[in-house]
Amino acid sequence: AELQIKENYRAQMQDSTMEDIDDDNALVSSPQPGNTNRKLDAGEAKAMKHIDEARITVELYLADTLTTLAYCYEAKLSNFQLALTFYKESLDIYAKHAGKKHFTVLNTLQSIGIVNLRLEQWDEARRCFEEWLELVKRRLQGNKAKGPNGILKCPSTLENNKVATVLKSLGFVQSKLGNHDKAFDNLSKSIDQMSVTVLKAKESTVSNLSNDILKPLCDPFICDALSKMAGCMFSKLSSLKMEYVKRRLTMLYGEEEAFDVDLPRLTQLQVERKTIEIVRDAVSMGKTLLFSQDCAKIVSSSHSVPDKTIENE
Repeated sequence: AELQIKENYRAQMQDSTMEDIDDDNALVSSPQPGNTNRKLDAGEAKAMKHIDEARITVELYLADTLTTLAYCYEAKLSNFQLALTFYKESLDIYAKHAGKKHFTVLNTLQSIGIVNLRLEQWDEARRCFEEWLELVKRRLQGNKAKGPNGILKCPSTLENNKVATVLKSLGFVQSKLGNHDKAFDNLSKSIDQMSVTVLKAKESTVSNLSNDILKPLCDPFICDALSKMAGCMFSKLSSLKMEYVKRRLTMLYGEEEAFDVDLPRLTQLQVERKTIEIVRDAVSMGKTLLFSQDCAKIVSSSHSVPDKTIENE
């Protein structure tokens, strides 16, 4: 049905550009030879404005239809490649008529990032999420919108949750790309951002939202972010271990100049301690969420993660 609607909209768009229009019907006639530079009178200009508005309306309806189609292919049919095609087409139309900072553009851009993530197209996903965050910062007037620890001051809880979700997604993608420090930073920011919502929900206040992510509020979203941070740290540990072994072998058998072979080892030990603390917090929070009397209420909240994520902890 949505495919048929899409074709109908496109047919309307094509017809509106091919029609010959006369003044009696409040429409504009096709230019005549030798009269191509004729200035439109008031009636013709008004008619042309109505035509443009009608075309824009049809195109926006088409964009809505393309978005719905993309959702069907993504969420219901798992045809992510086709979903990506429709999302991109709708994004171009939304950006053309609504501007890049409009919420429809941001929502579609986030959807494109998520589909790229599912397709494991990490670079494309990273670009989408980074562009989304940059557009939101511009919409919130850049640095003036930042609070403690770089937290964006969003006008609504829903928008705050979206910022936290995109930061978490970007952190996960950065981890897959091997950018462990950037991944850790974005995941930490997502926890700080979501803490604003959790604090409001619990009607609690704190004097300062600390950068210490090892003492987070008990929440499924934060628990999931901690889990991803632990995975990021494990990946970093693996890289450090390989670098340590490589340096030892180079020192023993290579012809290169000597260097501090213990440096990766010392860094590895520091990361190990940090990883252990994060894993302990994630496991502790998972247990609390599972056995708390308020578990059902928390899991059903608007920013919760599936039960499977908590069970994995």
